[in-house]
Amino acid sequence: MWAFYVGLRRTLRHSASPIDAPVASGVSVVVVFRNEERNLPRLLAALRTQTLSPERWEALLIDDGSTDCGPQLVIGAGGNVRYVRSDGCGKKAALMQGLSRARHSLVAICDADCQPAPTWLAELLRQWRGEAMLQGGVLIEPQGHWLAPFDALDYASLQAASAAAFGLGRPFMAAAANLAVVPAAIPCDAQHLRPHIDTGDDTFLLHAAKQRGLPVGCTLSSAMAVRTRFEGGLLQRLQRRMRWASKATAYTDSHAIAVTLLVAAMAVSQTLALLLAIAGAMPWTVVLLLWGIKLAADTPLMLGYLRITHQLNLLPCYIPLQVVYPIYTLIEAIGAMMRKKNGVKRWL
Repeated sequence: MWAFYVGLRRTLRHSASPIDAPVASGVSVVVVFRNEERNLPRLLAALRTQTLSPERWEALLIDDGSTDCGPQLVIGAGGNVRYVRSDGCGKKAALMQGLSRARHSLVAICDADCQPAPTWLAELLRQWRGEAMLQGGVLIEPQGHWLAPFDALDYASLQAASAAAFGLGRPFMAAAANLAVVPAAIPCDAQHLRPHIDTGDDTFLLHAAKQRGLPVGCTLSSAMAVRTRFEGGLLQRLQRRMRWASKATAYTDSHAIAVTLLVAAMAVSQTLALLLAIAGAMPWTVVLLLWGIKLAADTPLMLGYLRITHQLNLLPCYIPLQVVYPIYTLIEAIGAMMRKKNGVKRWL
């Protein structure tokens, strides 16, 4: 984890030194949505306020079988926003369709429940140095449910590890909520996106880029960040994490496999030690030692990331999350395996 802290500093230095002359003349935005009537107004409003000149960007919103009034909102948006009805089945088929219709060589992928900063696209062109993929920051708004601050901190830990891994040149995961790609460089087809797995389009694209030795990067520039929020209670939050975890068994990337095994091993050891201590078969000092080792390893990275992304308000949740995280991770992993075994297919 100390190496991850070094990687985070490298990513920060990269973010703080954008180039003066943009490599790309424009950018296409691709958003796949289904039944997002509640969230689309925020996204459309954010697109309307983009500071990048209108002639330099377009937005393709791909409708993957909505049954609410979301399509009408997109159709009525006008301006640079284009409505496209997907002729495929599922999010990944719709994403492939959107990427194939993009007018610009550089494509920014976003989710319908996100709110990009007004400078999102302008900063993307400033930060992009010709990489096949550029990961931007994603911030969770801790609003609504009492679990929201824990959600935000949990997601921040994933983003911190991801940004650090990019800085070390060993990225293992990506986030489609704020991801720029060059479809002409990365094979964005069914073979690499794996439509039979209902999540992971972002991470599978990253792994495809790495397999070809293509340059990838990450920026923590706040001017390119997007904000989103998670809704629902504890059950919905667990289901979301299970969807994310269910793709792990399909990983072929060595860095992703190594991180997955490391996280699982730490969660198993901490939880097992806790259960043995409760049963009186192990001293509590061993439990405290294991938790202390993980806390000492995680804290520099998390403090650095929260400071960089202006999320220090989440710190009160840090210790409680560290206590429950191993058990939470095991529940998530078991649920993901059961979900995969039962062949659950849901649109994400």
